Amino acid sequence: MRLWLAGLVISGMAFGPLPIVLPVQAAEPGFQFQQSYRGGVWSHDRSLQDEAAVATGQAWFRMTGVVSDDVSLSGEGWAELRFADGDGPRSLLELRELFIQWRSGPLRVRAGRQILAWGRSDRINPTDVASSRDLTALVSSDDEQRRGQATIRADLEMGGGYIAQAYWIPEFRPDRFGTPPVDGSTGPEWDWADQAALRVERTAGTVDWSVTLYRGPNHRPQLAQAGAPGEFSRIFPVRTMLGFDAATSFGDTTVRGEIAHFWAEGRSDGRTSSGQDWFAVLGADHEFTPNFYGNGQLIYAHSQDKAVCGPACLPLDSALTTANNVLALTTREEELGVSMMLAYQDDYQTRRFEISAVHLTQDQGLLVCASARFSLNDDDRLELGGDLYVGSDESLFGAQENRSAAFIQFAHGY
Repeated sequence: MRLWLAGLVISGMAFGPLPIVLPVQAAEPGFQFQQSYRGGVWSHDRSLQDEAAVATGQAWFRMTGVVSDDVSLSGEGWAELRFADGDGPRSLLELRELFIQWRSGPLRVRAGRQILAWGRSDRINPTDVASSRDLTALVSSDDEQRRGQATIRADLEMGGGYIAQAYWIPEFRPDRFGTPPVDGSTGPEWDWADQAALRVERTAGTVDWSVTLYRGPNHRPQLAQAGAPGEFSRIFPVRTMLGFDAATSFGDTTVRGEIAHFWAEGRSDGRTSSGQDWFAVLGADHEFTPNFYGNGQLIYAHSQDKAVCGPACLPLDSALTTANNVLALTTREEELGVSMMLAYQDDYQTRRFEISAVHLTQDQGLLVCASARFSLNDDDRLELGGDLYVGSDESLFGAQENRSAAFIQFAHGY
């Protein structure tokens, strides 16, 4: 979320032959609050369990505030009541963001829980390694799956469109999957860890680009035996990433690309994976008409260190090795894939339809997503859609077939 400070310029008033222009004024201190209330029904929850339909009621809250000319606040969170067939109500809370920002000239510093979104490709972002996601969240937007982390961030504008950024991320919150071996394993939901990053970004000229150097744990866990058979602990291999992303436009077409190289700092044993060492995406957006546009991308990933199990591997160890490769996206040494997205929106932005798909050719996995959104008035909207995962049990998408779900949701507010 970006918090902005706006000045007010009043001009155009003339008294006699001399025009009088009032000077720019700083934004007045104060706070603004927005709410969104949502009710929906889902054919299945996203926790990979064989459960029946789920009804949800959610309240979302967003706050922006101006403390002084140099200091501002921003935050967002949500609360949910979830009702499943044969089960009582379950309450969930999530504080996505809450940070304070100080700005002086070209320097901006933010401290608090923040959402970090890196990369310029369409949804599949190899360099987006500092963010955490909740794949079990019953939300209609991919962006609303993001989870903030406590971060101190400093941005320095250097002129010419160049911005230098430094991050220290002391809070670690892993991706939330909802599978019993992962979320039911021993270990905390979040822990303090040493994560840091440096970025240089340029957003002026014909090509927008950024270079990122990051060190920290992989948000996707690996599983290791802990105590008695069937008990697991989660480990999060530390890695360093050097990534580059860029985008440029030619008329109605925008070309986007990202590439990331990873260095792992050690593995627990041969039954865990250190993750990919190369991950790249190259694609393009095209506006066919003012209302109809699409995106297509090529995907490449290379994994140097897969989780392996020797000839004398026990069945439980074999299952553990398979789960670790699925979690680390290393089921194959090389992975090729394609993604596409088509969207239509009418002139008044009251109706929007979208379909997207990702196919991994080596893995033989497929994910198809479709959604429709109808604005009933300025504050109310109706949303419906669904996700379909297809593939073998040992493929990335096939292992998530139980996450497939359709939904219909009414929303009031933002």
